[in-house]
Amino acid sequence: MKLPGLLSRRRRRASSMPLLALAALVCPAALPGAANAQASPYRLGVSQSVTHDDNLLRAGEGQMLPEGLRRSDTVSSTALIVGLDQPISRQRLQADATVRANRFAHNKRYDNEGYNLRLGLDWATAGRVGGKLFASRNRTLARFAGTEDGIPTERNTEQTTRLGASAHYGLAGPFRVEAGLERSTVGYSSERYRRRELEQDSASLGLRWRPRAGLNLLLSLRHTEGSYPHYLTAVDGSSRGDDFRRQAIELSGEWIPSAASRVHARLSQGRTRYDIARERDVSGLTGEVRWNWQPTGRFSLATTLRRQPAQDAYLLDAGGELGSIEYSRMSTVLALRAGYQLSAKVALRAEAEHSRRRLERTLNVSSLGADSRAARDHDNSLLLSAVWQAQRSLSLGCDWRRFARSESELFLAQRSNAFSCWGQFMLQ
Repeated sequence: MKLPGLLSRRRRRASSMPLLALAALVCPAALPGAANAQASPYRLGVSQSVTHDDNLLRAGEGQMLPEGLRRSDTVSSTALIVGLDQPISRQRLQADATVRANRFAHNKRYDNEGYNLRLGLDWATAGRVGGKLFASRNRTLARFAGTEDGIPTERNTEQTTRLGASAHYGLAGPFRVEAGLERSTVGYSSERYRRRELEQDSASLGLRWRPRAGLNLLLSLRHTEGSYPHYLTAVDGSSRGDDFRRQAIELSGEWIPSAASRVHARLSQGRTRYDIARERDVSGLTGEVRWNWQPTGRFSLATTLRRQPAQDAYLLDAGGELGSIEYSRMSTVLALRAGYQLSAKVALRAEAEHSRRRLERTLNVSSLGADSRAARDHDNSLLLSAVWQAQRSLSLGCDWRRFARSESELFLAQRSNAFSCWGQFMLQ
């Protein structure tokens, strides 16, 4: 045996130990067996997207645009993303923050900066008690709707805040009591949209039953109180709010008939009552059924059937002296979503949705009284998307969206096509 050569190899191995230790701290994946090590709870990334929309302002066919605005536009969006997902004993702490800058090629008056902030905590005790705490705050450009409010000629950002807590307690056998509280607010930067600002509080109490594996049912009661605090604004600037209350009893559940199928269902009977805009009062049966089917590791299909109310109100003038236009809508939606894993790095997705709406408009003018009209229309939307996971930290994608709404006595027909491409680089 050649001792000098052996000692030399041992010295080289010893001198490399500090470098290996440093590599383990800086980049654990660089070490053998690092694939089995625990992933970092932190993530940091950037994203960039470019979208061209041929009807950015969601104007109806034949609708004139305000001077200086373009119907089609290209939007560039740059975002910085940070996140945390950290287990702590029986708890799990999650936090995400995204800061985004949006720039328009032609309609530069809508340039804006937005953000999405979210903080959540899943907690549990050694016994039968557990729950969740969450808080979120978002700011984004208010969506263009092409409604009677007209097309906004100034930038209008929407701020949404949500705070919530839920808890559950396991009873004897397959039963569990669940309760929740939530507060949400919606605000706008433009004075023109202050009457749409919303404050809402809700509470729920329910009993969950798991009779066997793959089946659980939840019967719950929900009470909601809210207000549009600036629904009416007087000449002197003072505001009068429109308060509302909503009560509902809801039955929901999940059924897993096989390894490839999962069915979610929800049925709700409730009513909503307003203090001022009573034309928006609504009651009835609503619900949703969703079936997720994944027969193979590459292909998945989700089908959703949903019936839901949606309500809007527009004042004819800021003080409401001339009256208001009230819409009470009930829509039925059928949606299909399919995904296909073309290869280990390429995924395809397609979505189609058909919606039928029942519109009931009441025009209240103090000097003329009330005039009610009803109409029906339907929407169709389509999405085609492709994503390439170039590397573990780098993903690229493109998608095409089409939307079309039929004409009715109350709304103009509306169509739009949007094509976008994006990239995201994420360190985890």
